[in-house]
Amino acid sequence: FPVTIQTSELLFTVLSKLGSMTGISSFRSLAVHYSSLLFGLRSVPYVKDCDIFHVRSCFGRYCMPIAKEHGAICLVDHTIAHPNYLKKIAKQESEYWGQKSDWQPQGIYWNTCLQDLDEADYILTNSEFVSQTITQESDFPSKCIFVVPMGVNPELFCATPKNNNEESPSQFRFLYVGSLNYRKGILYLLEAWKKLNLMGAELIAVGALTNEVKPFLSQYENCNFTHIPHLPHSALSKIYQSADVFA
Repeated sequence: FPVTIQTSELLFTVLSKLGSMTGISSFRSLAVHYSSLLFGLRSVPYVKDCDIFHVRSCFGRYCMPIAKEHGAICLVDHTIAHPNYLKKIAKQESEYWGQKSDWQPQGIYWNTCLQDLDEADYILTNSEFVSQTITQESDFPSKCIFVVPMGVNPELFCATPKNNNEESPSQFRFLYVGSLNYRKGILYLLEAWKKLNLMGAELIAVGALTNEVKPFLSQYENCNFTHIPHLPHSALSKIYQSADVFA
């Protein structure tokens, strides 16, 4: 069976769909792990003579050793907190809220991620926070970690005057964009919002809702809170432009 870039994408799609249909979160982890391994395997023929090899963490199992054999400097791109730090957060939040976290940074995918980080010559992160967790949870030298913030399309995501034709023009709008899960701290935000009980204000959360948070949402139904599961970039930019505060 030929291994192609499309093979890894197909495997990811199939396993992710199985996870959504069955509610078994481990399918998602398997999807990410095996699709990234296949992608890395398919990349091997393209790793030829180069001075610098730049790879995403968890994609380097097959191609990074080849690059090192050719004497290349390996840069590993990592944009989430160190897996050991994430384990602590998952355990802490599960105990605090009394509901097991959907998201457990363990198993073969995260072991592969750790191996890539350990074998990197340099690590590129997207924030100082991510860099700090790597130095905190590993022996990787901080002088070899560089922060490169993620890019944005300034033509799409730009500040504009608020549209006076909004459905609720009198509302002072707080906006949260991101997954609704323990790791992002959404329940702390919702608790604070409920206690503030601000008049003439609304909170909108845009992002995927996880099973761990779903049982709690009914507590905030009468708090002028709205959840939007997904928005395309064009609509997301408009809702950013309508907000007064980014939470």
